[in-house]
Amino acid sequence: MKISKEQILEKLESFKKIPELSEYRFGLAGSYVRGDDTEESDIDIVVDTGILSVNSIFLIKDIIWNDDHVDVLLLDALRKEDEDLDELCKDMGLEIDEESPYKNIVREVLWIE
Repeated sequence: MKISKEQILEKLESFKKIPELSEYRFGLAGSYVRGDDTEESDIDIVVDTGILSVNSIFLIKDIIWNDDHVDVLLLDALRKEDEDLDELCKDMGLEIDEESPYKNIVREVLWIE
């Protein structure tokens, strides 16, 4: 059974009422936002932070969909990795990757406000 984009967004909205999660901003990215999700698609949950406890990550996964198809992406950690890779490319005289995971997520993420 597949969960719908609307169901995921409702669950993300419910995080505002959970003390352990209420301080964070959440979004949905990937195939569910683009509309090309399938039965096998992962659910990409974006959290606007650089650090999150393991317990919070498991809580997010359990609330969204209790299986292994939920990825919790920490935006600050992805940003840092992307900046480091961009700097390395510059230092080596290589072109910066404009299709990196971080840049793609930033372009497509649907934030819950």
